[in-house]
Amino acid sequence: MADINLLSVEDKKYEGFENLRKKLSIFSVLLLVFTAISTLATLAYFTTLASARSKLIIQVEDASSKVNSYKGVEELAVVTKEKATIVEQITLQRLDSVKFFNQLSQIIPQDVSFSDVKISQGKVVVNGRARTSADVAGFISALVSARGGEIVSDVSIDSLVSEESGVYAFGVSANIVKGGSPTPL
Repeated sequence: MADINLLSVEDKKYEGFENLRKKLSIFSVLLLVFTAISTLATLAYFTTLASARSKLIIQVEDASSKVNSYKGVEELAVVTKEKATIVEQITLQRLDSVKFFNQLSQIIPQDVSFSDVKISQGKVVVNGRARTSADVAGFISALVSARGGEIVSDVSIDSLVSEESGVYAFGVSANIVKGGSPTPL
């Protein structure tokens, strides 16, 4: 059977145009919806990134303030360590005087007495008196002996004088042995 078309030829042209316009309208609406969704998604993603960036900036500022607060402590620790090292060196250079004089008293001959004993910078200078020259020789021998070598080294006689009364005045200097029996404090 034949189709009966009641529309005029002009209306048929407009009907095709109307269909095309409807399709374009639907496509435009879909494109607009897609664009809106994409815009919202991009905006949400950007907001998330901006929030994460803000959090990172806050964390960096907190970390910087912590590091800056530790600078003073670190400087104090460095200065304290340097001072402690100096104190340790001074302490190691100090002589345990009690042990030194105990050992020295054990090797001194009977008739020798000291009038002056000076200890500084690892050296000892002894000025004293002895009844005879043999007592002075015995004192020097005791200092250079094995027992004397535990407390002093490089013994030298600085002066030896016989007074009118027959008493001998002497001056002796020596280096104090480090690490021997007289241990540092």
